[in-house]
Amino acid sequence: MAIIFVLSVLLVAGYIYYAGKQHQQAAINFWGEQYQPDAISTQIDWGFIGNWVIPRGGPIISPGIAGVCPNTPLPVVPLKTGPDGRGYVLCGIGSEAVATSFDVNDIQDEEIRNTLKTMFEEEFEKTVKGDKWTLKN
Repeated sequence: MAIIFVLSVLLVAGYIYYAGKQHQQAAINFWGEQYQPDAISTQIDWGFIGNWVIPRGGPIISPGIAGVCPNTPLPVVPLKTGPDGRGYVLCGIGSEAVATSFDVNDIQDEEIRNTLKTMFEEEFEKTVKGDKWTLKN
């Protein structure tokens, strides 16, 4: 019985590790040129499993704040600014992850909404006004 338990624990740990590696690679591909592995100066402790699965090296946002990825079990998802000036997040885990756009104006917290708008403006070095901030799928 003890051997079966140990093997089960090792199998689950191996699966989580593998899923974490797949998700990190999916995030790197998602971020593209915005990926900066050397820019990581601080690390948030997400707990034992979270540290394996939550990607590092680029911007992240809570799916609850962005109003996207309702079925993603992670507390944060990768965020990027697309070449079209739209905001995108990576919903899902590993090979099942999908890029999804979101509407910055739907973010209820004004400070976070304005911070994201400023980030997007700086990223593209242009002033974005009015309907250009409406980011739909």
